[in-house]
Amino acid sequence: MNDGGPSRIGASSCAFKSLPLLRLNDGQLEALKWLALVSMLVDHFGRYAFGLGTDSWAFAIGRLAFPLFAFVLASNLARPGERVERAPWWPPKLPHPWPPQIPPP
Repeated sequence: MNDGGPSRIGASSCAFKSLPLLRLNDGQLEALKWLALVSMLVDHFGRYAFGLGTDSWAFAIGRLAFPLFAFVLASNLARPGERVERAPWWPPKLPHPWPPQIPPP
């Protein structure tokens, strides 16, 4: 099948080309963040308030928190546009140069 030209990753036979992109609006991402927060709180209340172990239903619900938070973070980073417009406070302005300048010996 190779005609001698450069090979490309993601050729037309790739199975993932037919998958639609998942685009969530701000309200849906906010709902996922709240769902992750509630699942984390259920885990912590089950562990520390009720003394449930790792084989409880609260632990299983709490394990959903990190994948949901990670998905929300990744989808926010993958948004088109300038990241400076979405987070003007990042990177922080430090009062001194970073990394610190070490004088020569």
